[in-house]
Amino acid sequence: MTKVNSISREIEFSAAHVLLGHDKCGRMHGHNYRGRVTIEGPMAKTGMVYDYNLISEIVKGFDHVVILPNEPASMKINIEFASAPQIEWGDYRFPASDVIVIPFKHTTAENIAKCLAQHIVGIGIENGYRVVRIVIELWENERSSVVVEAKEGD
Repeated sequence: MTKVNSISREIEFSAAHVLLGHDKCGRMHGHNYRGRVTIEGPMAKTGMVYDYNLISEIVKGFDHVVILPNEPASMKINIEFASAPQIEWGDYRFPASDVIVIPFKHTTAENIAKCLAQHIVGIGIENGYRVVRIVIELWENERSSVVVEAKEGD
């Protein structure tokens, strides 16, 4: 039987998003997210359950960006307006380098945490780490948080 160990890493990032159709959050706004990533799994050849630096690099990709959903279908990448690719989304236009598109219809804290978990598991596998269980608690502000959990095979 493989012994399961765990590690935890505190995370922080700032990002903007919009929740289409929501009364209060239907306009572009941002949060200073903070949270904790806990990973359970066997020790890899590196002697680690998971490399803290990988978690930091993944989270850095979510820092100071606009997080958009993969819908509506009207979102498009447009390279005609500038020398750098741009993303048009409704009335908004952003440099593509300032945007993360998540594979969900809504950019809720729940879905942002799920997306982080997917990235951490996927990049972990690419680097020789086996994630048996991951739990992400993500705080959107000092009063509101979500907890997302995924197990190997989910």
